[in-house]
Amino acid sequence: MASLMSQSLLTYVEEGNVPALKALLEKCRDVDERNENGQTPLMLAAEQGNLEIVQELLKKGANCNLEDADNWTALISAAKEGHAAIVAELLNYNVSLEHRDLGGWTALMWASYKGRTEVAKLLLEKGANPNITGMQYSVYPIIWAAGRGHSDIVHLLLQHGAKVNCSDKYGTTPLVWAARKGHLECVKYLLQMGADVDQEGAVSNCLFSGDKVWVRTSVCPVLFL
Repeated sequence: MASLMSQSLLTYVEEGNVPALKALLEKCRDVDERNENGQTPLMLAAEQGNLEIVQELLKKGANCNLEDADNWTALISAAKEGHAAIVAELLNYNVSLEHRDLGGWTALMWASYKGRTEVAKLLLEKGANPNITGMQYSVYPIIWAAGRGHSDIVHLLLQHGAKVNCSDKYGTTPLVWAARKGHLECVKYLLQMGADVDQEGAVSNCLFSGDKVWVRTSVCPVLFL
């Protein structure tokens, strides 16, 4: 009977059926039943961005630190999708900030990669490590943000102690990534914050000369600054 109830919880979450879910929660003792992918109702609601359902499940004792078959938690799902209100709610329930998914990514890494500025702000203010790296290529959150042109997140990370001259597995820094991808605002701010123009990645296409940054494209060099 409990399994049927919990399976109905998952169905109601998928449907976004808040009244039915609330009614069932009054009878259901196990709110952490899983689907075939190992997801709980809370994980599904966080991924979908349904704040009201997330709040109801948390009030009934849903475990926010459970992980699915790919080591994803409710926090990582919400962070990746940019559901800032849900991230804020989860942060009130002693959620694990540094949990890694199967690929070694944390919630902050996903927020930095996807450009979820408000999510990154919430995580950093709660104490997320700005200098955590990926397990395979040692990519820092600031490298993802700079390389994808998320200048607001670059600002936030540096304000919270990110290393401006960190480098990935190949020695490539945030400045080189930003310049290579043509993200001028990121380049300007990184230089302002002390990025080393003499530090290049092993496969860099950038040339730094004085206060100028040249990026070699497939067609010709382009001057950015």
